[in-house]
Order: sequence, then C-alpha cells, then structure tokens
Amino acid sequence: MLATPPAAEPAAPLPEEKPETTEKGPPRQQPSAAELAACRNGLASLAITAEAEPPLFEGECGAPDPYKVTGFQSDAVTLVPAATIDCGAATALTHWVAEDVQSAAKAAFGAPVTKIAVAGSYTCRGRNNVPGARLSEHAFMNAIDISGFTVAGRMITVTETEGQSAADAAFITTVRKAACARFTTVLGPGSDPEHATHLHLDVLKRGRNGDYRICE
Repeated sequence: MLATPPAAEPAAPLPEEKPETTEKGPPRQQPSAAELAACRNGLASLAITAEAEPPLFEGECGAPDPYKVTGFQSDAVTLVPAATIDCGAATALTHWVAEDVQSAAKAAFGAPVTKIAVAGSYTCRGRNNVPGARLSEHAFMNAIDISGFTVAGRMITVTETEGQSAADAAFITTVRKAACARFTTVLGPGSDPEHATHLHLDVLKRGRNGDYRICE
C-alpha cells in the first residue's frame, strides 16, 4: 500500500560525492524522470507498505524519491524502526523479503518472518562514519542495514550469539547469499569490523552496466 507524496518543488541535481582524503569519486548520476516513474509504478504493484515522500536533499545528501517503508505483505512483516530508502532500494528489499527471506524461514523453522530489525537507513554521513570520507550509500537513500529477524516470536540476530542454533546460522547464511542477487553490495560479519553486527545492503550502480556486485 503506497501513499501519494505531497506536492514538491522540482529537485535540484545532486552534487557529486564528497571526496575522501586522497581521492575523489565520479559525479553522482541521478535517475531520469522516466526511470523514476517506471520504478514508482513497479513498486506500486508490490506487497509493500510505504509512504512516498517529497524529494529530500541536504547538501550533498538525499534523493529525489524517498519512501518511508514500514512493512510488507499487508503488514505481515514489519520493519522496526521504519526505513527511509529510495525506490530502487525499496524494490530490491521487497523482492528479497517476499521471495528469499520468507521461503528460507519457512524451510528452516516452519514459520515466516514477522519482523525485521533495522539498524540503519538514510543518514547523511561518510562511509563507516569516518569524517571526511566519501559519502556512504546511506547518504543517498540507497542502503539499509538489517540486524535481525523475528520468527515465531524469537529474534534471530545477524551476529552469531551464544544461544544461536545451527539452524539460525544457516538461515542467516541463506538470506545473506540470496541478497547478493537483489542488491549490488552485501556486507556483514566477516567483511570488516564495521559490519560485524548487521547486513549492509545497497543498490549502488557500479561498473559499465551498473550491475557489478560486491558480495562479502
């Protein structure tokens, strides 16, 4: 269920990425009006509960198509807290939850996921919270961090804990691998210290065709 955003002034082009200390990223490419319309139309047909919001830009940060996402599958799955992400990230997230996460949960536990714990979504900051670093994909609403899943009233965390069963660990591995087909970046425990407690998922376009993936 998608809510229509209030009217807003046309968004100004987003400036290029903030450079790191020793290098500068390429100019940030904004989606065309046709691409935005196609994404919004596609998202409207999916089982997602999201409110479309006006374009939001804060200096170098922001995006032309923010959505506040609160749940999926007629709210059978809730996001806690709600996530602010763009249309592309919301689309990838919806497919991942409906087609990958739920099937993995039912296969492993005989029950669906009912809640997903969000560790982060839109925030205007540098990568890994380092001052002066190139802006994170979170700054462009392209990314979401997931720290756990609730199944049958029990939280299964992305981080391995003392009480985590083999089935829990296998479930996390399965959904993490499946995310690699939905998102262009998947990072988590073992990737680096900054992602030891959650799965980082984003839809950054990289490579000649925009589909080069980093899956760690």
